[in-house]
Amino acid sequence: MGRAQLKALMASGSSIVFDARARTIASDVSGMAPNGQNASMQLPSFFAHGLLKNALLFKSVERGCSSDPDGVVSHTRLFIPFDSERAGNGGKSLVFGPSVSAEKLGKFFGVENIEPARIKGDLDKLALLAKAPSFSAFLLRDAFERAGIETDKRFFQISDTEADALRENLKAKLKPLAAMALNLSATVVGNAQLDLLARKLWELDDPAFLMPLARALKIPEADTTSVFYAWIGAAYFQREFAKRQAKVRLLAEWLAAKSPFPAAEKEEIARQYEDDRCQVRERLRWAWSTAAKIFERYTVSYDALIAGRAGPFVEYLQTVQTDFTALGTRLSVIEYCLSFYDLTASLDRNSIASIELLREVARTMRNASGESESGRAAA
Repeated sequence: MGRAQLKALMASGSSIVFDARARTIASDVSGMAPNGQNASMQLPSFFAHGLLKNALLFKSVERGCSSDPDGVVSHTRLFIPFDSERAGNGGKSLVFGPSVSAEKLGKFFGVENIEPARIKGDLDKLALLAKAPSFSAFLLRDAFERAGIETDKRFFQISDTEADALRENLKAKLKPLAAMALNLSATVVGNAQLDLLARKLWELDDPAFLMPLARALKIPEADTTSVFYAWIGAAYFQREFAKRQAKVRLLAEWLAAKSPFPAAEKEEIARQYEDDRCQVRERLRWAWSTAAKIFERYTVSYDALIAGRAGPFVEYLQTVQTDFTALGTRLSVIEYCLSFYDLTASLDRNSIASIELLREVARTMRNASGESESGRAAA
């Protein structure tokens, strides 16, 4: 990714960017102090080790061999800017996964013998961030709570009111499973009892309760928590895609418009612009249409469960973890595209800034990423 695109992503507040740097923030997520006045406070670095104090993380997408049927994989990148105050001016980045080690980080930073005990807590955080299909504040807040990893919740920038509303929305979907655990109809079981069971399904911290339900749904014992969490995550992503639908439609219309360059003028620029436009348009279409197919499977299986037929739901749960990851990848593609649109929608289509951003986004859609890079804004 080039510098213009990096700046666009950071400005958009995208769910594929996680800024772990220390910074000044509003006193609460609403930006108001308790007395109604604007106030601010200093947020410390998300990571404790000095090497990671200026870190930003990105979800990047590339084509290649993967478990995704479309051959697309999402990576997590650690980005260290050359100038901590001007992250958009360049830096170096490293692809890492859930098995990231102190040795790998030491090699990246050019430091021999990073003391494992001093960086263990940060490695646990990095591993969890790598597993998450998105840096959505809601998913991260929930994932860290489930893992029991202490963090400063202000990094997740979500109010308790919004979190509770999301949980209540998802709990409504969990009630049929709670009824199934009791082997009774939801109309027979009292609301208070259903609420209790739905909460246990949401919290996923009671193996004794989950096991009978997992057996009924033919979920392997070792996969019980991860399967239910992936199903809850798919429900969350369904809401996130719906929130972006209107803006995606506007971007699709923007990309469908003809080139602003007359055929006889600036032929090389016009050809490159057309190629970039088509590349981004096709990737956006792919991300949205394949996500729609995933949500269709999700909805059909759930509707069958509501109708008293558990078979389709049991079958769907066998692939839900793959779907959860795939939805995160497709949301990443859409976020890259929308960050471009947010900056260029008000610009002339043939402006230098618009052309440069379109080219950088197209390059992201087109090229595979290397294991690590330096001297670039990110990749």
